[in-house]
Amino acid sequence: MRYVAPLSIIVILLACGGSKQPIGVSSNDPSVEYPEVDVWLTIVDSIGVENGDSNMVLGRPVVSTWMPGDRIAVLDLQKCNVSIFSSNGEYLTSVGRQGSGPSEFLIPSWLSITPSGGMAISDAMGGSISFFDSTLVYTGKLNGFFPSPPTNTVFLNDTIFAGIMPDYEMKDDNIIAGFSVALWSTGSVDPEMFYYRDLVAFNPEEIFSHETNMPVFTISPNGTVFTSLDSTR
Repeated sequence: MRYVAPLSIIVILLACGGSKQPIGVSSNDPSVEYPEVDVWLTIVDSIGVENGDSNMVLGRPVVSTWMPGDRIAVLDLQKCNVSIFSSNGEYLTSVGRQGSGPSEFLIPSWLSITPSGGMAISDAMGGSISFFDSTLVYTGKLNGFFPSPPTNTVFLNDTIFAGIMPDYEMKDDNIIAGFSVALWSTGSVDPEMFYYRDLVAFNPEEIFSHETNMPVFTISPNGTVFTSLDSTR
């Protein structure tokens, strides 16, 4: 029997200065050492079932996010679609399926909500980003990203977005590769500007080594972009 883990919704249980151990765990066990933390999180509800309604069985959820109208969107890599749920976990509808045509995905890798309430879905295998309006109607696809489209995308408005993308270039007849944080418009696959680039000499024997150096970033309400390496360096 295939086990499918439900998508959990978590909330902050205790604020700063509260208990330093999870609720229900005894502090009388001297062998247990708890870290110093600011808050504890606990699961309070979940979406998805192991067996039953196929709309409620999640295959491999990779991104979940809130949508206008108090809804939850879940991008499912295995089902190649986005399932929409109400805030109390009731299934509402889905968008997409496996394929390479309109509203279809090969390996969907990221989901973003645009300021107007639409969706932008990156397809790693298809090298594209598909766009849907606030009514979930497909409006078009931006094709031609190589080696794959940006992920972790954040839209500043409906036509400008920032994201992370694998990057490479030739230098002295050698390939240097890594990741970049850049800014794009919805009309071109070429970045309008780079915020951050981390490229090193490419070694085929260490093809996955760059994953440990993938940058992380966030954008403030005024559009300022902050980047950092996802490492201890």
